[in-house]
Amino acid sequence: MPPIKPVITRVHVHSGVFPCCQVAFTVTAPEGMEPGSPFGPGIQALLIHLHVTQAISFERLKEIMRTVFGFDISQGAIANILQRALKPMLAAAEEIGEEVRRAQVIASDETSARVCGRKHWQWVIHTTTAVYHVIADTRAAQVITDFLAWARPKVWVADRYGAQNGHGEQRQVCLAHLLRDAQHAIDSGDTAFAPGFKALLKRACNIGKRRDRLKDKTLDQYLAQYLAWIKRILPTPSAFARAWPLRKTGAATSMAMISVFGKASASGTVLCPTVTPTLNIRRGTPPGRCSLIHLTRACPPPSDKAPMPPAVVAKIAQS
Repeated sequence: MPPIKPVITRVHVHSGVFPCCQVAFTVTAPEGMEPGSPFGPGIQALLIHLHVTQAISFERLKEIMRTVFGFDISQGAIANILQRALKPMLAAAEEIGEEVRRAQVIASDETSARVCGRKHWQWVIHTTTAVYHVIADTRAAQVITDFLAWARPKVWVADRYGAQNGHGEQRQVCLAHLLRDAQHAIDSGDTAFAPGFKALLKRACNIGKRRDRLKDKTLDQYLAQYLAWIKRILPTPSAFARAWPLRKTGAATSMAMISVFGKASASGTVLCPTVTPTLNIRRGTPPGRCSLIHLTRACPPPSDKAPMPPAVVAKIAQS
Protein backbone atom coordinates (compact mmCIF):
# COMPACT_ATOMS: atom_id res chain seq x y z
CA MET A 1 0.00 0.00 0.00
CA PRO A 2 1.47 3.37 -0.92
CA PRO A 3 2.27 5.67 2.00
CA ILE A 4 -0.37 8.20 3.07
CA LYS A 5 1.00 11.72 3.15
CA PRO A 6 -0.77 14.81 4.47
CA VAL A 7 -1.47 17.75 2.16
CA ILE A 8 0.32 20.75 3.66
CA THR A 9 -0.51 24.29 2.53
CA ARG A 10 1.72 27.06 3.83
CA VAL A 11 0.25 30.57 3.93
CA HIS A 12 2.51 33.64 4.19
CA VAL A 13 0.70 36.72 5.46
CA HIS A 14 2.57 39.94 4.75
CA SER A 15 2.21 43.35 6.32
CA GLY A 16 3.81 46.66 5.57
CA VAL A 17 3.35 50.38 5.00
CA PHE A 18 2.20 52.07 1.81
CA PRO A 19 5.05 54.37 0.72
CA CYS A 20 2.69 56.99 -0.70
CA CYS A 21 0.49 57.52 2.32
CA GLN A 22 2.38 55.78 5.10
CA VAL A 23 -0.70 53.71 6.02
CA ALA A 24 0.01 50.31 7.54
CA PHE A 25 -1.63 47.22 6.05
CA THR A 26 -1.86 43.47 6.74
CA VAL A 27 -2.95 40.90 4.20
CA THR A 28 -5.71 38.54 5.38
CA ALA A 29 -5.42 34.78 5.00
CA PRO A 30 -7.57 32.97 2.40
CA GLU A 31 -10.96 31.69 3.53
CA GLY A 32 -10.64 28.44 5.39
CA MET A 33 -7.03 29.09 6.34
CA GLU A 34 -7.52 31.67 9.05
CA PRO A 35 -5.13 31.72 12.02
CA GLY A 36 -5.81 29.00 14.58
CA SER A 37 -5.34 25.27 14.44
CA PRO A 38 -2.81 24.10 11.84
CA PHE A 39 -4.96 21.04 11.18
CA GLY A 40 -7.66 21.17 8.55
CA PRO A 41 -11.31 20.12 8.88
CA GLY A 42 -10.66 16.63 7.49
CA ILE A 43 -8.07 15.79 10.15
CA GLN A 44 -10.20 17.35 12.89
CA ALA A 45 -13.27 15.34 11.83
CA LEU A 46 -11.20 12.13 11.76
CA LEU A 47 -9.81 12.76 15.26
CA ILE A 48 -13.27 13.49 16.66
CA HIS A 49 -14.69 10.35 15.07
CA LEU A 50 -11.89 8.09 16.27
CA HIS A 51 -12.01 9.42 19.82
CA VAL A 52 -15.78 9.80 20.35
CA THR A 53 -17.12 6.93 18.24
CA GLN A 54 -14.25 4.43 18.37
CA ALA A 55 -13.11 5.32 21.92
CA ILE A 56 -9.43 5.64 20.95
CA SER A 57 -7.29 7.36 23.58
CA PHE A 58 -5.23 10.51 23.01
CA GLU A 59 -1.97 8.57 23.21
CA ARG A 60 -3.09 6.04 20.59
CA LEU A 61 -4.51 8.79 18.37
CA LYS A 62 -1.13 10.51 18.41
CA GLU A 63 0.54 7.26 17.38
CA ILE A 64 -2.02 6.60 14.63
CA MET A 65 -1.52 10.04 13.11
CA ARG A 66 2.24 9.58 13.09
CA THR A 67 2.47 6.00 11.78
CA VAL A 68 -0.51 5.96 9.41
CA PHE A 69 -0.88 9.53 8.17
CA GLY A 70 2.68 10.74 8.50
CA PHE A 71 2.39 13.81 10.72
CA ASP A 72 2.91 14.61 14.37
CA ILE A 73 0.25 16.01 16.67
CA SER A 74 0.38 16.49 20.42
CA GLN A 75 -2.20 15.28 22.88
CA GLY A 76 -2.85 18.91 23.81
CA ALA A 77 -3.72 19.72 20.20
CA ILE A 78 -6.15 16.80 20.11
CA ALA A 79 -7.78 18.06 23.33
CA ASN A 80 -8.13 21.55 21.81
CA ILE A 81 -9.77 20.14 18.68
CA LEU A 82 -12.31 18.25 20.78
CA GLN A 83 -12.99 21.31 22.93
CA ARG A 84 -13.66 23.49 19.87
CA ALA A 85 -16.07 20.84 18.55
CA LEU A 86 -18.14 20.91 21.76
CA LYS A 87 -20.23 23.99 20.96
CA PRO A 88 -21.42 22.94 17.47
CA MET A 89 -21.97 19.40 18.74
CA LEU A 90 -24.22 20.64 21.55
CA ALA A 91 -26.20 22.75 19.06
CA ALA A 92 -26.64 19.72 16.77
CA ALA A 93 -27.64 17.53 19.73
CA GLU A 94 -30.32 20.00 20.79
CA GLU A 95 -31.70 20.08 17.26
CA ILE A 96 -31.87 16.29 17.23
CA GLY A 97 -33.51 16.32 20.66
CA GLU A 98 -36.26 18.63 19.41
CA GLU A 99 -36.84 16.34 16.45
CA VAL A 100 -37.27 13.37 18.79
CA ARG A 101 -39.68 15.28 21.05
CA ARG A 102 -41.91 16.19 18.10
CA ALA A 103 -42.33 12.54 17.05
CA GLN A 104 -45.59 10.67 17.63
CA VAL A 105 -43.78 7.36 18.23
CA ILE A 106 -40.67 7.24 20.44
CA ALA A 107 -38.63 4.23 21.54
CA SER A 108 -36.19 4.09 24.43
CA ASP A 109 -33.77 1.83 26.26
CA GLU A 110 -30.93 2.20 28.72
CA THR A 111 -27.64 0.43 29.42
CA SER A 112 -24.79 0.87 31.87
CA ALA A 113 -21.78 3.03 31.02
CA ARG A 114 -18.54 3.85 32.82
CA VAL A 115 -17.83 7.55 33.39
CA CYS A 116 -14.61 8.46 35.23
CA GLY A 117 -14.53 4.97 36.72
CA ARG A 118 -18.08 5.17 38.08
CA LYS A 119 -21.24 3.43 36.90
CA HIS A 120 -23.60 5.65 34.93
CA TRP A 121 -26.50 4.94 32.58
CA GLN A 122 -26.66 5.67 28.89
CA TRP A 123 -30.22 6.32 27.78
CA VAL A 124 -31.08 6.17 24.11
CA ILE A 125 -34.31 7.86 22.99
CA HIS A 126 -35.07 7.64 19.31
CA THR A 127 -37.50 7.72 16.41
CA THR A 128 -37.28 6.53 12.82
CA THR A 129 -35.28 9.64 11.86
CA ALA A 130 -33.26 10.72 14.91
CA VAL A 131 -31.45 9.20 17.88
CA TYR A 132 -30.62 11.07 21.10
CA HIS A 133 -28.35 9.85 23.90
CA VAL A 134 -28.32 10.94 27.54
CA ILE A 135 -25.60 9.93 30.02
CA ALA A 136 -26.87 10.11 33.62
CA ASP A 137 -25.81 8.78 37.00
CA THR A 138 -29.29 7.39 37.61
CA ARG A 139 -31.63 4.87 36.02
CA ALA A 140 -34.73 6.63 37.31
CA ALA A 141 -37.66 7.74 35.16
CA GLN A 142 -36.76 11.38 35.86
CA VAL A 143 -34.12 11.17 33.11
CA ILE A 144 -36.82 10.63 30.47
CA THR A 145 -39.17 13.14 32.11
CA ASP A 146 -36.49 15.84 32.02
CA PHE A 147 -35.68 15.11 28.39
CA LEU A 148 -39.28 15.06 27.15
CA ALA A 149 -40.21 18.30 28.99
CA TRP A 150 -43.45 19.32 27.27
CA ALA A 151 -43.62 16.36 24.87
CA ARG A 152 -45.92 13.36 25.23
CA PRO A 153 -45.87 10.96 22.26
CA LYS A 154 -48.85 8.91 21.20
CA VAL A 155 -46.87 5.66 21.47
CA TRP A 156 -43.91 4.88 23.76
CA VAL A 157 -41.91 1.77 22.85
CA ALA A 158 -39.62 0.19 25.47
CA ASP A 159 -38.94 -2.94 27.46
CA ARG A 160 -40.76 -3.79 30.68
CA TYR A 161 -38.51 -1.81 33.00
CA GLY A 162 -40.63 0.28 35.38
CA ALA A 163 -38.92 3.61 34.65
CA GLN A 164 -40.10 3.32 31.03
CA ASN A 165 -43.77 3.46 32.04
CA GLY A 166 -46.09 6.43 31.68
CA HIS A 167 -44.27 8.51 29.08
CA GLY A 168 -46.75 8.14 26.20
CA GLU A 169 -50.46 7.91 25.60
CA GLN A 170 -50.04 4.22 24.69
CA ARG A 171 -47.36 1.72 25.66
CA GLN A 172 -45.88 -0.82 23.27
CA VAL A 173 -43.48 -3.41 24.62
CA CYS A 174 -40.33 -3.70 22.51
CA LEU A 175 -40.74 -6.74 20.30
CA ALA A 176 -37.00 -7.36 20.17
CA HIS A 177 -36.98 -7.85 23.94
CA LEU A 178 -40.00 -10.17 23.72
CA LEU A 179 -38.34 -12.20 20.97
CA ARG A 180 -35.24 -12.55 23.10
CA ASP A 181 -37.28 -13.66 26.11
CA ALA A 182 -39.29 -16.10 24.01
CA GLN A 183 -36.09 -17.64 22.68
CA HIS A 184 -34.74 -17.86 26.22
CA ALA A 185 -37.85 -19.77 27.26
CA ILE A 186 -37.49 -22.10 24.27
CA ASP A 187 -33.82 -22.69 25.11
CA SER A 188 -34.92 -23.55 28.65
CA GLY A 189 -37.13 -26.32 27.31
CA ASP A 190 -40.58 -24.77 26.83
CA THR A 191 -42.35 -26.24 23.81
CA ALA A 192 -45.92 -25.25 24.69
CA PHE A 193 -46.29 -21.48 24.86
CA ALA A 194 -43.03 -19.76 23.84
CA PRO A 195 -42.74 -21.17 20.26
CA GLY A 196 -46.21 -19.93 19.33
CA PHE A 197 -45.61 -16.56 20.96
CA LYS A 198 -42.30 -16.17 19.12
CA ALA A 199 -43.88 -17.09 15.79
CA LEU A 200 -46.56 -14.46 16.35
CA LEU A 201 -43.92 -11.79 17.02
CA LYS A 202 -41.83 -12.72 13.99
CA ARG A 203 -44.81 -12.59 11.65
CA ALA A 204 -45.88 -9.28 13.15
CA CYS A 205 -42.38 -7.89 12.45
CA ASN A 206 -42.59 -9.00 8.83
CA ILE A 207 -45.98 -7.35 8.39
CA GLY A 208 -44.68 -4.22 10.10
CA LYS A 209 -41.86 -3.84 7.58
CA ARG A 210 -44.40 -3.35 4.79
CA ARG A 211 -47.12 -1.78 6.89
CA ASP A 212 -47.05 1.55 5.06
CA ARG A 213 -47.89 -0.24 1.79
CA LEU A 214 -50.91 -2.12 3.13
CA LYS A 215 -54.51 -0.96 2.94
CA ASP A 216 -56.64 -0.43 6.04
CA LYS A 217 -58.83 -3.41 5.15
CA THR A 218 -55.77 -5.67 4.91
CA LEU A 219 -54.53 -4.44 8.27
CA ASP A 220 -57.93 -5.13 9.81
CA GLN A 221 -57.77 -8.69 8.48
CA TYR A 222 -54.30 -9.18 9.95
CA LEU A 223 -55.55 -7.76 13.24
CA ALA A 224 -58.39 -10.26 13.43
CA GLN A 225 -56.03 -13.13 12.60
CA TYR A 226 -53.49 -12.20 15.26
CA LEU A 227 -56.10 -11.57 17.95
CA ALA A 228 -57.52 -15.03 17.29
CA TRP A 229 -54.03 -16.51 17.31
CA ILE A 230 -52.97 -15.00 20.63
CA LYS A 231 -56.26 -15.94 22.30
CA ARG A 232 -55.52 -19.54 21.39
CA ILE A 233 -51.93 -19.65 22.60
CA LEU A 234 -52.40 -17.77 25.89
CA PRO A 235 -54.27 -20.63 27.64
CA THR A 236 -51.59 -23.14 26.55
CA PRO A 237 -50.18 -24.69 29.75
CA SER A 238 -46.43 -24.69 30.32
CA ALA A 239 -44.43 -26.26 33.10
CA PHE A 240 -41.43 -23.98 32.53
CA ALA A 241 -40.97 -20.90 34.70
CA ARG A 242 -39.41 -18.95 31.81
CA ALA A 243 -42.72 -19.02 29.95
CA TRP A 244 -44.84 -17.44 32.71
CA PRO A 245 -43.48 -13.86 32.37
CA LEU A 246 -44.08 -14.15 28.63
CA ARG A 247 -47.65 -15.29 29.23
CA LYS A 248 -48.27 -12.31 31.51
CA THR A 249 -46.75 -9.95 28.96
CA GLY A 250 -48.74 -11.52 26.17
CA ALA A 251 -52.00 -11.08 28.03
CA ALA A 252 -51.32 -7.52 29.14
CA THR A 253 -49.51 -5.98 26.20
CA SER A 254 -49.54 -8.09 23.05
CA MET A 255 -53.14 -7.34 22.14
CA ALA A 256 -52.51 -3.63 22.61
CA MET A 257 -49.41 -3.99 20.44
CA ILE A 258 -51.36 -5.70 17.68
CA SER A 259 -54.16 -3.14 17.97
CA VAL A 260 -51.66 -0.35 17.42
CA PHE A 261 -50.28 -2.30 14.48
CA GLY A 262 -53.74 -2.91 13.06
CA LYS A 263 -54.71 0.76 12.89
CA ALA A 264 -53.43 2.59 9.85
CA SER A 265 -53.12 5.85 11.78
CA ALA A 266 -51.06 8.88 10.91
CA SER A 267 -48.85 8.21 13.92
CA GLY A 268 -46.62 5.99 11.82
CA THR A 269 -46.29 3.35 14.52
CA VAL A 270 -43.18 1.25 14.03
CA LEU A 271 -43.98 -2.33 14.83
CA CYS A 272 -40.62 -3.83 15.67
CA PRO A 273 -38.17 -1.32 17.13
CA THR A 274 -35.02 -2.35 18.86
CA VAL A 275 -32.46 -0.39 20.80
CA THR A 276 -28.78 -1.19 20.89
CA PRO A 277 -27.14 1.95 22.27
CA THR A 278 -24.14 3.34 20.45
CA LEU A 279 -21.72 6.02 21.54
CA ASN A 280 -22.62 8.58 18.93
CA ILE A 281 -25.68 10.43 17.68
CA ARG A 282 -27.06 9.04 14.44
CA ARG A 283 -29.81 10.27 12.21
CA GLY A 284 -31.25 9.48 8.80
CA THR A 285 -32.04 5.78 9.30
CA PRO A 286 -32.64 4.17 5.90
CA PRO A 287 -36.37 3.56 5.33
CA GLY A 288 -37.93 0.15 5.18
CA ARG A 289 -35.91 -1.40 7.98
CA CYS A 290 -37.46 -3.19 10.91
CA SER A 291 -35.01 -1.54 13.28
CA LEU A 292 -34.96 2.10 14.29
CA ILE A 293 -31.16 2.11 14.47
CA HIS A 294 -29.64 1.04 11.21
CA LEU A 295 -26.72 -0.75 12.85
CA THR A 296 -28.99 -3.36 14.43
CA ARG A 297 -31.72 -5.75 13.39
CA ALA A 298 -34.84 -6.04 15.47
CA CYS A 299 -35.60 -9.64 14.68
CA PRO A 300 -34.45 -12.55 12.49
CA PRO A 301 -35.33 -12.36 8.79
CA PRO A 302 -37.99 -15.06 8.43
CA SER A 303 -40.24 -15.35 5.43
CA ASP A 304 -43.46 -13.31 5.38
CA LYS A 305 -45.22 -16.68 5.33
CA ALA A 306 -43.31 -18.25 8.20
CA PRO A 307 -45.31 -21.31 9.30
CA MET A 308 -47.01 -21.47 12.67
CA PRO A 309 -45.74 -24.08 15.11
CA PRO A 310 -47.61 -27.40 14.70
CA ALA A 311 -49.27 -27.11 18.14
CA VAL A 312 -50.74 -23.73 17.22
CA VAL A 313 -51.88 -24.94 13.80
CA ALA A 314 -53.64 -27.88 15.45
CA LYS A 315 -55.43 -25.64 17.92
CA ILE A 316 -56.66 -23.32 15.17
CA ALA A 317 -57.80 -26.25 13.06
CA GLN A 318 -59.89 -27.56 15.95
CA SER A 319 -61.74 -24.27 16.42
